[in-house]
Amino acid sequence: MINNVNGFLCKAKLQFKLLCPFSYIFAQHSIKPVTCNPEVSKPIFTLLKLFRVFQEVDTALLKLYAEINAPELEAFIAAGEITCDVKDCCDWLEKSKCYHALALLHRHAHDHDRALKVWAKIISGEYKDDSFHGLEFFVECLAKYV
Repeated sequence: MINNVNGFLCKAKLQFKLLCPFSYIFAQHSIKPVTCNPEVSKPIFTLLKLFRVFQEVDTALLKLYAEINAPELEAFIAAGEITCDVKDCCDWLEKSKCYHALALLHRHAHDHDRALKVWAKIISGEYKDDSFHGLEFFVECLAKYV
């Protein structure tokens, strides 16, 4: 059931981005469009509200995947279509001890330093996470970001 919901949301978000890329960019960067023309501002703000709904749903899905320790968690983050509240989700993943997923979310948010630090802690044994793909994965990521 979760996969069906996730698939539907991915399709809906893709249609949203195709129909209104300008508004999607505003929403991605938390930019509030400024306009005095209500005919222009109303559709933009409606689209921003829709984006926030997607963000809330993605945040809830990520938390649910983490809570039930679902193997889909990694794929959900790695798909690149996730629009969750990154800070809230990072806190949740850390609390849930989903450290590899935490690093993946940091990487998705372009915070490569934090991602690499989390993976280094997994390697050193400070964190334990069986979903981590090992030293070879870490070296590949390190080579990309250094």
